[in-house]
Amino acid sequence: MEISSISDLRTEDNPNYDGVAKLLRGQDPDVKTLEVSAGTLNVFRGKNTAHKVSTVRGNKERLIAVFSYFDRPGVVFSKEDQMGFYGRSA
Repeated sequence: MEISSISDLRTEDNPNYDGVAKLLRGQDPDVKTLEVSAGTLNVFRGKNTAHKVSTVRGNKERLIAVFSYFDRPGVVFSKEDQMGFYGRSA
């Protein structure tokens, strides 16, 4: 399985559309790709890290755990946030 990522592609103040387009075209030399095996724990700051994980093959499912931190208790994602973050909502 491969995980490709690039850190700090965008910031709060700069969406870096040109950099994102370059990344999507496969033309960004700063992309890092790791070859990992089942059970690998990969930790990164996803908010500012564009990333892609290879497609699951075979009869095993991928398990993803997302740890989030907020500066106050009781914060939950809205249905819209869930769709944007996970690709589905509860």
